[in-house]
Amino acid sequence: VMPRTDDTARAWRGTLGPAVYDYRALGAEADVVRVMAYDQHAGRTRPGPVAGLPWVRAVAAYAAATVPPERVELGVCTYGRAWSGRSAASLTGPGARSLARRHGARVRFDAAQAESTFRYRADGGPRTVWFCDARSVAARVRVARQRGFRGVALWAAGTELPGVCGAPLTPHTHRADTSGGRLALRAGRGVLAQAHGAVHAAQPRRGPPVGPAHRNGPPTASSA
Repeated sequence: VMPRTDDTARAWRGTLGPAVYDYRALGAEADVVRVMAYDQHAGRTRPGPVAGLPWVRAVAAYAAATVPPERVELGVCTYGRAWSGRSAASLTGPGARSLARRHGARVRFDAAQAESTFRYRADGGPRTVWFCDARSVAARVRVARQRGFRGVALWAAGTELPGVCGAPLTPHTHRADTSGGRLALRAGRGVLAQAHGAVHAAQPRRGPPVGPAHRNGPPTASSA
């Protein structure tokens, strides 16, 4: 479902209407409600974090208040966006790093937003890039764990930087079991692992295994 932070009918990304998703009604009927806690900034918005941590916390807080937490999966981004004005192109994590190297741009990790960002100039105009890395994903999984959510779902497989898969989300690494194409984490701890080479998920709390995440494919990769 689209992300919401309150009961108002405000637009998302300028034209979309998250209010059509009644979280309370869905939570009463659905086994799992997967919340798209990403694309805070995208096409038609000013440059900004793809899913800034304060915004993700607000999305998670609304979901926890309206849906039984054990039914919620928090959608977590692994990609980035590059802005020229209000036009934004999708980037994979590796594509963002490659773009920064090509333009000699300094990548800065914004601790408040828990995302990496850099700026450069191309075709006579400024460009702004925001993207997620392993630290970004770990911070969002901690939000899911703190809320007692069922798990997280990463969007999207194939866009992530090295270190996202297999990266420990706590000071202690625990083995992940991917037998049967499902991911169950031991001891209620978080470790990102890879299932069948394409689908990634994380289990931030004790409970049933997390099912396969997003099979519809990654956003369009771009490096220009």
